Amino acid sequence: ATMITALARVLEDAEDGAERARDAGRTWADGLGGDLPGVLGRLGFDPAPEGDDIRLRSCPFAEAAERHPGIVCEVHRGLVERIAARDSETAHLVPFASPSGCLVRR
Repeated sequence: ATMITALARVLEDAEDGAERARDAGRTWADGLGGDLPGVLGRLGFDPAPEGDDIRLRSCPFAEAAERHPGIVCEVHRGLVERIAARDSETAHLVPFASPSGCLVRR
């Protein structure tokens, strides 16, 4: 198992696993500078503008996200929300919004 898969399994078994995963995403975001599209690009999400939204055409943790979406996607949700809040924006991650990937709604 990969490290992210192992961590996701542990958090899935925790009563507050989803909230802890979002907290991890927020903490991750605190160490990253830049705006939302820039950070998502550097992390390997291959962001593409789609009106006000951002289509994520790739996921650096796709395999783990498919197996443990309630954890991996929550980490990404916390990341997106914290970076947007830093820029006085609101953003919401929509996991697996289409077969081609996730969507960040702004």
